Amino acid sequence: MNTEKFSVCLSDEERQELETIVKKLKGTSQKVNRALVLLHADANGPDWTNEQIASRTGLTLRAISNVRKQLVTEGFGQWSLRLLANQVIVLEIVDSICPETVRQTLKKTA
Repeated sequence: MNTEKFSVCLSDEERQELETIVKKLKGTSQKVNRALVLLHADANGPDWTNEQIASRTGLTLRAISNVRKQLVTEGFGQWSLRLLANQVIVLEIVDSICPETVRQTLKKTA
């Protein structure tokens, strides 16, 4: 069992989203690296230590720790405009919306 301070427990939906990012290599390399970190750190999956993840991804231990911490403290939905767009539809705020519209709206309010 992994003894890291921030334990990552992904749902099936979150795991599937991350696997899709990695398989299609969508987005920036930073996004792909974050997805790999979370998939390897998943307590319901491999549950690797930061050292094991660092040797696999080439990331620093601090970067891996930050990715874990961000997921645990802020949640998975903070990472994807697509997830935010889907939530806006689920909450019935709009009938449909694209992630780019969400990005532009967030940029205007920041």
